Amino acid sequence: MAPARGRGRSAAAAWVVAAWFGAAPELFAADELVLYRRTAGGVANFFVRGADPGELVFLTTEDGLLPVPPIAADLSGGACLQLPVAALPTEPMTVQAMVEGTSRGPQLSNRVLLRDPALLWMVVERADSSTLVQQFDAHQRELVEVRRGPSRHDGALAARGGAAFVKERHAIVALEDLSVRAFGPGEEPIDLALSADGSALIALTREALRDGSGLLRARLLESGALGRELGAYEILRSESRLLSAWLLPADDSHRVLVVERGGWVHELVLDGGLSRGATLLPLAGGAREELVDCAVLGDRLAVITRESATRASGRLLLVDLTRRKPVRSFDLAERPLDLELFPVDGAAEVAALVAVAGGGIERVGWTGGARSTLHLPGATLLARSADGTRCFAAADAPFGGVGLHRIDPATLAVVHLPEFGPLERATDLGAFAADGRQWVWMVERRFLATRPNSASVDDRLWCGAIDPADDGIESTSVVVLPAGGMIRRVSAR
Repeated sequence: MAPARGRGRSAAAAWVVAAWFGAAPELFAADELVLYRRTAGGVANFFVRGADPGELVFLTTEDGLLPVPPIAADLSGGACLQLPVAALPTEPMTVQAMVEGTSRGPQLSNRVLLRDPALLWMVVERADSSTLVQQFDAHQRELVEVRRGPSRHDGALAARGGAAFVKERHAIVALEDLSVRAFGPGEEPIDLALSADGSALIALTREALRDGSGLLRARLLESGALGRELGAYEILRSESRLLSAWLLPADDSHRVLVVERGGWVHELVLDGGLSRGATLLPLAGGAREELVDCAVLGDRLAVITRESATRASGRLLLVDLTRRKPVRSFDLAERPLDLELFPVDGAAEVAALVAVAGGGIERVGWTGGARSTLHLPGATLLARSADGTRCFAAADAPFGGVGLHRIDPATLAVVHLPEFGPLERATDLGAFAADGRQWVWMVERRFLATRPNSASVDDRLWCGAIDPADDGIESTSVVVLPAGGMIRRVSAR
C-alpha cells in the first residue's frame, strides 16, 4: 500500500514503521488495538499497539488462546509476544491480540496470519495461447488461478511471499491490488525481480528506437506503489533490437545484477536510487562464445559459457565483484547445462557446481581451484536450498524416468530422494522457504495426445518440504498438481 500523500513527515515515518511490521497505519484508528507479525530467526514476533499501559495482552485464535504467556503493555501501549516458529500450529489460521480491558472493556485486534504463507507463483501458457498466473499455497496444497490474460511467452514474473508482479504486454500488474504500471510505446519489460527485502521492484525493459537500434534499461519501482519510480539506468544501446538479457537478484537486500548474453554484467546497487558497476567478461570475439548462466553468492559471481557454433564445450569463469574481473577460467570438455554456488567448510570456502552434458557434475573450489567430478547420469538441473546449505539435482532415477537427488557440495556424496518421481522429464527445479521450513519444487514436462499426430503440453508441479532430521523429503508433504498447460516461469523465494 502506498503511503498517504500530503500528511507531512510524521505520516511518512509512521508508514515506514508500519511497513516494517506489515501493515499501513491508515488502516486503523489511533485508539484501536492493532496486531502485526514479523518472522525472523525462527521466531514469530507479534507486535501489538493501542493497548492501555499495564493491560495484559493475549494472543487468541478461533480455537482459544495460544500457548504464550500474556505480556503487560508498556507506557506507549505496545507489547511484543514471541513464539518459536516450530511451536506454531501447522494448519492455516489467523490470530488476534486481545486485552481484557481496564477502561474500555474487552478489545480484539485485527486478524493476521499465524504463519507466513508458503507461496509459489507461476505463469502457465495454455493451448489456446492465453496465460494463467497461478498460486500454490503449500498449506492448502492446491493451485489457485489468480489472473488470466494474454499470452506471455517470456513469462516475466517476480514474487516474494504474498506479493507478485507480472508482465502484461507493455505494462506490469501488481497481483495484490491489480495496480498497473504502463510503459511508453516501444518499451516493454522483459524481466522482473524483487529486492531481497521486497521493498523495490526492478524492471528490465527493452525499447525499440526509431533508428532501428535497441535500448536496454533498468527501472527501479517502489513495490508498494508502482507509479513511483525511484531511479532508472540505461544498460546498453545496441544496433540490434534483439537484445538478450536477464536479472539476477543477489542474496543481499540492495543489489541485483543485469546479465547480457554478449558478456556484460552490470551491478545495480539500490541505495536511494540506482548506482552501478560493470564487468566485461572475456568472451571469445566474433560471437564465438555465449553466456549461458550465472550464479551469485556474496561478492562472488560464477558464469558458464558455451562455444556458439557446436555448443559442445564451454568454460566456467569465477568473478570477484569487488575487483570486477575474472579471477580464474576453467575449460569444460562437455557442454555446461546449469550452475550453482555453495558455501562449504563452514562458509570459509565456496564451491561452484556445474552440470554438464553426458551426465556429470563438475565441482570447482573458489580459492584453490581444486576440481572433482561426480558421475550422475542424466543430470541437467541444479538448485540451492533457500538456506544455501543443500544442493538438489534433477537426474536419472534408478528405475527409469527423472528423479530428485541431494548432493553434498563439499564431498559430492549423492542420495536419491524417491519421494519425487519418477518424472517423464524435468524442465525446472528450485527451492523456497516459509516459516523456517525448506521446500523443493520441480516442473515435469508432459505431453497429452489431443488428436492423431498432435499433442498438447500439460506440465505438472511437484512440491515437497525438506525433513530437517535427515535432509530427505517429508513424504506426507509431497503434492503433484497438473498446471493445465506449459509452465513458463516459476517464482518462489
